[in-house]
Amino acid sequence: MKTPSLDQDEPEESVRMNPSQLRSEISVLGDIVYLDAASVCPSPQHVLRAVEAYNRDCPFNYGVGVFAKSMDAARRVDEARASIAGFVGAGDAREIVFTKNTTEAINVVAASVELTAGDEIILTSLEHQSNILPWLRRAEKSGARVQYVEPDANGLIRPAAVEACLSKRTRLVAITHVSNVIGIIQPVTDIAQMVKRASAKVFVDAAQSGGRVPIDVRAIGCDFMVFCGRKSLMGPQGTGFLWGRLEELDRLCPLNIGSRSADLIDSHQWKFTATPHRFEAGVLNTAGVIGLGAAAELLKRIGLDRILQHNRALTARMVEGLASIDGVTIHGPSGTEHQAGIISWSVEGRGAHDVARALDQGGAVAVASGPQGSALAMRHLGVREVVRSSVHYFSSEQDIAALIDGVERIARRA
Repeated sequence: MKTPSLDQDEPEESVRMNPSQLRSEISVLGDIVYLDAASVCPSPQHVLRAVEAYNRDCPFNYGVGVFAKSMDAARRVDEARASIAGFVGAGDAREIVFTKNTTEAINVVAASVELTAGDEIILTSLEHQSNILPWLRRAEKSGARVQYVEPDANGLIRPAAVEACLSKRTRLVAITHVSNVIGIIQPVTDIAQMVKRASAKVFVDAAQSGGRVPIDVRAIGCDFMVFCGRKSLMGPQGTGFLWGRLEELDRLCPLNIGSRSADLIDSHQWKFTATPHRFEAGVLNTAGVIGLGAAAELLKRIGLDRILQHNRALTARMVEGLASIDGVTIHGPSGTEHQAGIISWSVEGRGAHDVARALDQGGAVAVASGPQGSALAMRHLGVREVVRSSVHYFSSEQDIAALIDGVERIARRA
């Protein structure tokens, strides 16, 4: 099947890629039924070609060297940064800081956002531990206090619940945009508006929403948002980025220091370079961020609204099929109104890893299993582990049918 061109000069409607076309760009999907998109989304050929072109044509350092090939490498990184800025609605490409993953991006903010003894940080019980541990460590060091907000019966963190926790000492609210366990899209815009009225900062973890949900950081009204390259953005592994309001980024102290991030003035004095480079010490994962920029362009052309609609329809089929099997329990809300494409469930009498292994061995169906790095979410759901199945735009109805068939066989043997 011929892959639609992504030439910017072509009409947008001529480059719309349907799910089967995207699937044909990911060769590994011909070998397995892949339902672990919340963990990793394999990169399509469009992304791999961008990485290959860099490695073949200009494999040189970003921002180092004035010869033509080096300048070409710098141009490609700058174009990737601009593409990603446009993809998330940033007002300025300088607001995009490249990191190696979401965790690093979270730590950049948590390590130096202004906090003193007695200040308060509000988190939710739905957070992945990577959006809890950095804040707990910072609280220990600064004397701040961490408190948690619980979701309602629909899996939503309600603005009123956050508001009830706010005080004059609240300095920051950190919240996931989409839960990596129950897949619910949180009302981050409403929460941000309410929190900003209280003069606190808003930090959003978009590790799961980036590439699944339309995002406009300015419209949401948060101060910081962090993204993962390898998940639904379909970029290379080892990539991620932090978006922050430029004035807020300028107040942060980088985690690392070295070439690019700072310059020596003399033998005892130095100064930071300008944002975003002061957060990008050393040599970038240049091929990776170029690939991430290509992924953002591809997703933009497909359309995030189309992706969300596709994922929600497949999730509804998953929920309906799994709920019809005796012995299967779906953890979290069963409705799909706020779903982004991630559900968790279990089979009575079978451990999560056992179920995942049986699905793989019985039909090459790949799902996630275990606590998903979200111990507090497990506690909220009343379980210790789950099986998690998640979809993306390349997923198909045949994938869902294979999952349901496999779970039915497992449940009968439980």
